[in-house]
Amino acid sequence: MVKEDYFVMVDHKALEAFLIQAYEKAGLPHDDAAVLSESLVRANLRGFDSHGVLLAPMYFKRMQMGGIDVETETQVISDTGCTAVIAGGNGVGQVVSYRAMQLAIEKAGQYGVGVVGARNSNHFGATGYWAMMALEHDMIGMAMTNTSPLMAPWGGTTPVLGSSPLAVAIPAGKEYPVVLDMATTMVAGGKLRIKAMREEKIPMGWAVGPDNEPTDDPNEALKGHILPLGGVCAYKGYGLALMVDILSAVLMGASFGTVPALDAKVRDLGHYFQAIKVSNFMSLEEFKPRVDTLLQQLLASELEPGMERVYYAGLREYLAEEERRSQGLPLDGPVYDNLEKMSEELGVPFNIRLS
Repeated sequence: MVKEDYFVMVDHKALEAFLIQAYEKAGLPHDDAAVLSESLVRANLRGFDSHGVLLAPMYFKRMQMGGIDVETETQVISDTGCTAVIAGGNGVGQVVSYRAMQLAIEKAGQYGVGVVGARNSNHFGATGYWAMMALEHDMIGMAMTNTSPLMAPWGGTTPVLGSSPLAVAIPAGKEYPVVLDMATTMVAGGKLRIKAMREEKIPMGWAVGPDNEPTDDPNEALKGHILPLGGVCAYKGYGLALMVDILSAVLMGASFGTVPALDAKVRDLGHYFQAIKVSNFMSLEEFKPRVDTLLQQLLASELEPGMERVYYAGLREYLAEEERRSQGLPLDGPVYDNLEKMSEELGVPFNIRLS
């Protein structure tokens, strides 16, 4: 277990303000810096520490080396009714994703559904963040992306597919929205890095080491590959990953399979975004209570021995966000230290710690 004093409690608003200033110093326009910073902090607020500000220094370094163009020049290269494809110009993945999902929402407002893909992009953080953009418009949102190879095909040992995450966000009425945000591997690569940083073991069955043998050492797992989701039914996770990579990368004209690693000059990642206008199917006044009824049936389930309550996709994250917004955001000590070094390098004030 990680010691309690290992974490540093910070103010999430101060953290976001710091990141905006830092990325502006790195060359990002203010609005783009705000999109990137808000998405990273929101990931931490929702408990996705592996996809939050842990990544902030890495993005900064990639900007320094030219691996991410700070002037994100996106271009709509295909626009046909309810679909479009955007070229990201090797810009900030979050900025590319924000513009693409906004366009998908606009198209859904006009046509009932909007599907927008992106190519020549970069890592875009937590997948659920982009699907959740649709919730503000009473729409269902979907998002997918390919990543660098982390997963071998079922029955093979050579990594070809990534964690290939997908997310779906569905509005509800009185209940919290449903937000499924999942990797198609047993675990996202970022969670291995978190475990390694905290010097914790990983469960057997998550990954294999470079010798292709199961391991509980996250450092060895990072040298090997992560297993497909599903355990003895791993062919199901592998199949899902393949679908995500085809939709987000093959279909969108991005790199696929042997996608360049994080330290590459150009990665050319592909993304898939979709928005569905609920009211084209039934009124919101009818749909939302129907979602609530289903969720309430789930929550009323008789509990297994030792379980305190039932959750549905997204509920834990909403509860975590409420707590972290009100009580403070815990950052891993090394993450806090790396952000402080970033502030020193850029000359940006770093006053985020709660007293």
